[in-house]
Amino acid sequence: MTEVIAGAPNVGKSTLTNLLAQRSVVIVSSTPGTTRDVVEVSLNLGGYHVRLADTAVAARLRLPRHTGDR
Repeated sequence: MTEVIAGAPNVGKSTLTNLLAQRSVVIVSSTPGTTRDVVEVSLNLGGYHVRLADTAVAARLRLPRHTGDR
């Protein structure tokens, strides 16, 4: 199964990828736009083979940013 991590810039997509991979596979920075290419990693999550893709796609799609308002 392939899962994609996508979202607004600087919300922790790369940090989540590294956490799930249990190693540093993606550069993490406080500078928006650090991830420019899709970075894929193969994982075993709970016995499931998962290909995880960390993307910068949200910046190109202009997804709304969470403002904290509910």
